[in-house]
Amino acid sequence: AQVARLNRLIHNLVELARTEESVKPAAMETLNLSEIVQANVDAFQPLAEADGKVLASDVAPGVRMRGVQDNLFRLLTILLDNAVKYCDDNGSIRVRLEQRKREIVLTVTNPCASLTTQDTRHMFDRFYRADASRSRSTGGNGIGLSIAQGIVSRHEGSIRARKLGAELEMRVTLPNG
Repeated sequence: AQVARLNRLIHNLVELARTEESVKPAAMETLNLSEIVQANVDAFQPLAEADGKVLASDVAPGVRMRGVQDNLFRLLTILLDNAVKYCDDNGSIRVRLEQRKREIVLTVTNPCASLTTQDTRHMFDRFYRADASRSRSTGGNGIGLSIAQGIVSRHEGSIRARKLGAELEMRVTLPNG
């Protein structure tokens, strides 16, 4: 079990290092982000239901952008995995994708009453785990959101976490085009 855990940690550290590299223009392609988001929501639906949680989406159709498909799938996987893992019991996770004039906005919101505003300030720090909501029993090592931040940066976007009452909102803003 320890060897498997160390192998996952090494894999995640290599992935994190790669997110710090710039993306070669040849690796970028025009992608349908709506399809990527919806495919991830569909994949996480059974996991959320098995955990007694509701996963709902509001995905604007035909949202397109230039990017690296594997990176964007990984970004969604990290955000949805965290939302399902750390969502309060019987909670509802909401995923929304919208296209605005100058930007694309993706939000993932879930109830997480134990999380504090102070925690949201450090969520993208490497190896950070909020004591109450992110124990070792959830299986992570505190690198996922650092990887997500690297992926978003590679795509010239921004990501932030904020506490809205008892809910956590992860907001990703990407360039439109």
